[in-house]
Amino acid sequence: MNKKILEDYPFTEAEILYAIREEMAQKPNDVVCRRVPIAFCDRKSAEEIVLPKVIEVMAKEKHWSAEQKAAELKEAIEGLDSMK
Repeated sequence: MNKKILEDYPFTEAEILYAIREEMAQKPNDVVCRRVPIAFCDRKSAEEIVLPKVIEVMAKEKHWSAEQKAAELKEAIEGLDSMK
């Protein structure tokens, strides 16, 4: 679980779980913007690669439905768009 999220950055999958379980991250952007701020380092990868990974982990931890996952992804991308 200590696998890197993206090869060129030090952030790991374990940090996603820690953010959810220990730091009470509730939304995908809580993770990609605040806990492992990949959105500020590589926005394109954050949207295309990291957010889907974060959402899959959060969905498993929080028992989200497919509809909830889709809604969370849409909301997260809109949030990233507002940071431009």
